[in-house]
Amino acid sequence: MSLSITCYTVVFLVSLHMSSVRSVFIFTNKNIRPNESESYTIYFDHVDVSKKGSGRYPRPANMGENLFSYRNISRIYTADERCENETGLPLSMAVFHSAPYVFDTLATKPAPPVYAVVNGTKKKVSKVRFRLGFTYYGLFPAFLKKGISTCCHPKSDIRFSKMLLGQSLPAEVDPDEEYDFSFPLYGDSMEDTMYKSNPFIPLVQVPQVALLVMKNDDISGKTHFIATTIFKAWPMFFFILLISCSSGIIMWCLDSSSNEEEFGGPFSSGAWEGFWWAFITMTTVGYGDRTPKSFLGRFFCILWIIFGIVVISILSGLMTTALSASTKTHFNIHGARIGAVAGSKEFNFGLSLNADMRAFESGIKALTELRHFKSIDGMLIDSFIASSFGKRFHNIGIRTDRMMDYPITYGIRMAKGSERLTKCLRKYLRNHPQEVFEMLRKSLNVEKNLNDHKNLREQEAWKLFAVDKTMEDMEIYGAYFAAALLFVGLCYQFLYQRGKGSMFTHHVAKGTKWSSGSFKDVNGPVKDLMEQYNSFENSWIKKMKAIHEE
Repeated sequence: MSLSITCYTVVFLVSLHMSSVRSVFIFTNKNIRPNESESYTIYFDHVDVSKKGSGRYPRPANMGENLFSYRNISRIYTADERCENETGLPLSMAVFHSAPYVFDTLATKPAPPVYAVVNGTKKKVSKVRFRLGFTYYGLFPAFLKKGISTCCHPKSDIRFSKMLLGQSLPAEVDPDEEYDFSFPLYGDSMEDTMYKSNPFIPLVQVPQVALLVMKNDDISGKTHFIATTIFKAWPMFFFILLISCSSGIIMWCLDSSSNEEEFGGPFSSGAWEGFWWAFITMTTVGYGDRTPKSFLGRFFCILWIIFGIVVISILSGLMTTALSASTKTHFNIHGARIGAVAGSKEFNFGLSLNADMRAFESGIKALTELRHFKSIDGMLIDSFIASSFGKRFHNIGIRTDRMMDYPITYGIRMAKGSERLTKCLRKYLRNHPQEVFEMLRKSLNVEKNLNDHKNLREQEAWKLFAVDKTMEDMEIYGAYFAAALLFVGLCYQFLYQRGKGSMFTHHVAKGTKWSSGSFKDVNGPVKDLMEQYNSFENSWIKKMKAIHEE
């Protein structure tokens, strides 16, 4: 039964508030349950819904059918008079669903049977088994429940309600649309006493505004970014080659006369050796295969080492800065498309930040656009809402980018003719601040968004080394290329060794006698080597004989 009631509630609210629905988020706090002593239950026949549904879903037939009785009473008695009347005249409230300040849920209660006398027989004629309505709970209903029980007659209570579609009201309201308590509405500060021309009771002030953005798990394009960063540094690479070439030529000029073995020879070979030395020295590799020997050469080498370290450090700094910039996680709100509820304080704050603000009828619609349709880059809500639904935001891939100081005040707009009740409620608020803070604590029920407590900069840095499509292609083609080179190398080695074996077999087959000293079929260079060997062997034997005879 609870599931069917929940489905009915969703369908009813959708038909009531959204004429074109593409996605719906229903935020409820499972840890907060309506307490009868801190909540109000208003049944459908006492609920005023000014905005008609789209007609796609059925509405309860009895919605607001008993409002006329309240209208008649409110025309005769003011809010103060109804509050103090001993007969228990009804009060009313206009509510905007804004968790965690006001929650609402479907309320059900077995309907009392209705009987009628038909042909002298009493028969049950009621077909309605349950009476449906809304239960309002949270900070504002809890405060009014406590305050009214203190300021009004025990029989007085809120029995009628209206569902507001925004958190602001015009200066003048039609008397038939006037309600005793309208909340939560925006105020300017906690010192406010008037909401336009009506009394106002500031109840809570939110210190910050949260910027919500989508969690970015996309790693595509990181390989391309790294390659582009390297290629963009080509002027620096070209400069390094130029100064290395110049340094090599200078070293050849300074050290060629005293160090002919390493920097000697003609200009073409000597300058190349100098370039090799300059490049290796600049990169601090320093193989040591080329070292200057002259005083001027070594003095220039000292200067070149210092200069080279500076140049390479500059290149490293440029590359590091470019890669660090790619891991930037701080969302730039200036000029970005930011969503907020139309007419809200968050919307005005976004305009002051030079953001491209997009207005939505509700926070649910803004959240839907952010998550599914990407028509906005971020969303502004007050920090209490962001904290209360942290886990829910985490589950749908939304994170809090940052909190910005911007106080937002919420309060209750009182109806005209409620001066005594307003004064009493303000006194109760001053005398019981701890109770109000406890109500706020119960309503908030802070939830941690796991996306907000991760090192996002570290995550973005690791994404640079993540395997995206480009990296996968490079790895695949690189593996093919390496395998091809390995195959070619093995084939070359096999064929080369086979060729050498064939040559040796050819010489043996033709009767070449390497050890006997026969050089008939041996080519010139080999013949010269063999003659030098034989000459060395004969001279060595003679010397050994002479030493032995002595």
